[in-house]
Amino acid sequence: MTGLYNRRFFLNTLEKEFERSKRYNRALSILMVDMDHFKYVNDRCGHLVGDKLLLDIGNILSAGLRRMDVCARYGGDEFIIMLPETTQAGAIAVAERYLNKVKEHNISAICNKIKNISCSIGISSVPESNINNVSDLLKSADEALYISKNSGRNRLSVYDSKSYNI
Repeated sequence: MTGLYNRRFFLNTLEKEFERSKRYNRALSILMVDMDHFKYVNDRCGHLVGDKLLLDIGNILSAGLRRMDVCARYGGDEFIIMLPETTQAGAIAVAERYLNKVKEHNISAICNKIKNISCSIGISSVPESNINNVSDLLKSADEALYISKNSGRNRLSVYDSKSYNI
């Protein structure tokens, strides 16, 4: 529906890129992106508008990515982006751009019952974090996303292996 890769393709690609990253001690970051209050959009405007919004957000997230980056729909209103050769600082810069672009999206053009939308983002990076496998990389990004959601939404959080346990 969004024209993005699916979860299975993403996970297969991430597994290969993670191994390459570990072998050559190269940076790798992932962003887990979740739409804030997406259920409210579906409830107020209907599922067709929700589907259109998912398509729009997919376009926002995939625009400007490098050929080596991978953006996928992870499930429901959640997206995931793999950024090879990208440090934690680089991933933060990308995530900040996404927060602004999503906030600037004119949702009232497709549903005048809602004025604005936002997203929350969790970031996990190697080698900055002491992560040894793809499963832990995903869990850590999910944990950072959870912190963003519980800290008021419309923000990013970065997983730090010194501060949180997987």
